[in-house]
Amino acid sequence: MSEQEFEMLFTESLLKLDMYIATQITKRQIFQAKGRRHHVERNKAFWKHQNEKGEPLVLCKQCGAIESSSYCEPYKTQIIERGLCYHCNSWTNEIAKDDPKRLVIDGHIYGDGGNQPNASRKDFLGFGGHVWTIERDGKVWQTNNLWSGSTVPAEYRDRMPDNARFVKASK
Repeated sequence: MSEQEFEMLFTESLLKLDMYIATQITKRQIFQAKGRRHHVERNKAFWKHQNEKGEPLVLCKQCGAIESSSYCEPYKTQIIERGLCYHCNSWTNEIAKDDPKRLVIDGHIYGDGGNQPNASRKDFLGFGGHVWTIERDGKVWQTNNLWSGSTVPAEYRDRMPDNARFVKASK
């Protein structure tokens, strides 16, 4: 692709990312989407270099981010075949996984690393060892080793609905 075609693609990517940001609902979703736009904008020289090397560039059909296919397999093939950026491809893969341990609470992914009541170093535990009470499928438990994942983007929420909730302590 010529330099002029690259410039047009790059500009289109930024415009589509601006539109994508407007589709996000929660503060966390908006923050993540703005971060992706910032990443694309700040790495223009990288995308330009990838184009000059002949590396295929993809304009993500989900969010609009420009992406190269310079990843290892299977991501390289997935990005090209699906027409998705690395981020959207990762969410597509995540949704396809049937992970019975995955907790989705208020649109955010968490993982329970297992309660460690006798841990000598709380700084090695998720959330610094803070105790959380969680309910899922009628089962309630406590953990002091909860790890934060990522906020599910708005377009994936219907395929990754909440499956748990935090239980507030009764007073």
